[in-house]
Amino acid sequence: MVSASDSHGSTINEGRSAVKSPFTTANLRNFIATLALLIAFIFAIDSGDAHAQTFPCSGPGPGVVVVGEHRAGPRAPPTPICQRTDQSGASTAPSGSGDDFSAVAWHDDANDVWASARHNSSGGAHIDAFTACRDVMGDGCKTMRQVNGYIMVSRDQYGDLFIVSDGRKKEARRRMAESCAKARIRCSEIGMFRSSDTYEDFNPQAILNRRHPRDLRNVRRSYAAAVRDTDRNEGFLATGYRTLEEAKAAALAACRNAEPGDDDCRMRNWSGSKVMVLYSDQTGQTYFETDFSPQAAAEALHGFCKQEQLGACRIERSFDVGVRGLHRYQTRIER
Repeated sequence: MVSASDSHGSTINEGRSAVKSPFTTANLRNFIATLALLIAFIFAIDSGDAHAQTFPCSGPGPGVVVVGEHRAGPRAPPTPICQRTDQSGASTAPSGSGDDFSAVAWHDDANDVWASARHNSSGGAHIDAFTACRDVMGDGCKTMRQVNGYIMVSRDQYGDLFIVSDGRKKEARRRMAESCAKARIRCSEIGMFRSSDTYEDFNPQAILNRRHPRDLRNVRRSYAAAVRDTDRNEGFLATGYRTLEEAKAAALAACRNAEPGDDDCRMRNWSGSKVMVLYSDQTGQTYFETDFSPQAAAEALHGFCKQEQLGACRIERSFDVGVRGLHRYQTRIER
């Protein structure tokens, strides 16, 4: 956004002349003021275009987003066309340029996101998504912005959100898969949000076009943490806490209070997702698996048991992460 301000402090000295000037004093002042404003306007336009211009690139990077592609010929490979962004990640394309601006807002304690699209400015998209998130979650909402492209959001088994953006849908999906594989986590897609999407509360008169979380009543995450006593065949699981720190503290306190003076309690696992499943391998050793649903957790644990050659694994108990409680469990079970 370019703003320009001018101040004029020049003084025009008038004198007599044998030839009558076609300009009156007032006209001359108006002409000079208009000329100065015109020069300032041209400078502002030139500065904005220079900052928002597109250029060929190898792909997105720090301070750069992909906004399109160019082909030199029908068989030539596409060359990405990029645009620089400001420090907040917002595109610097000028408002009213015909581009579609979008944004996704999230909160660390939310299991889904808010999205906005079809705005004619990056700031408008940001405000639309950000305020929708803040109205539900309070302080702590953050946004990612895009122009003429896609923002992809996935959730891992612990309930954490992963977000990538790109001008091309296929590339956004590839980057997400690469990020999840690099972090060695299981990712499930929440949504692929396009800058030109129309959402359920689209209202051009009110400048609103927002997508809300699917389960808004349960969008706030709960946390659970499991600890084990290394000297005894038991552990403790705390569920239903508002923060991960509270869940960890509760589980550790339960373990230590079970045998005063015992300092052999160790953190074992945690979750900000929906379910934690306790299961055992063929030797009776127990493990925890967590995911957004019991079915997903079951699939993951059976896959892990097969990969690690743990034999036929058996589910012992399933815990709802959102329900407050302290649970005692065995670290080894007779089978």
